[in-house]
Amino acid sequence: MRIVEITYHKPANRLIASLQDYCKSLMSQPQQNGIHSLKDLDQKLGDYIDSRKADFPGCSAEKFDVILSVNVLHQWYNLLHGSREISMISVFARPDDIEAAFRDYDLLTYPQKIGRA
Repeated sequence: MRIVEITYHKPANRLIASLQDYCKSLMSQPQQNGIHSLKDLDQKLGDYIDSRKADFPGCSAEKFDVILSVNVLHQWYNLLHGSREISMISVFARPDDIEAAFRDYDLLTYPQKIGRA
């Protein structure tokens, strides 16, 4: 897959800030970190939340929700937080087999292209 865009929104608490830093480190070299699809990213971020939530008292890990959409044209991951479900991390990617067809469009539409996973 090719990462088209990643957006990190203002963190709601210290756990989310830590999670965003972890996501940035994973996505700096996705393949080397075992990220071959956004389902892999979802699994790794979920495991991170479970392993680190005790380090952040007062930051509820139960307030997270994930929207993961996968189809033939794109993959989209959105980590939501809180009762108002505010987006904290958004990732948009294209599958390898069609990414070349969308490359020019994506470069014009998403100028902050990140790279391959």
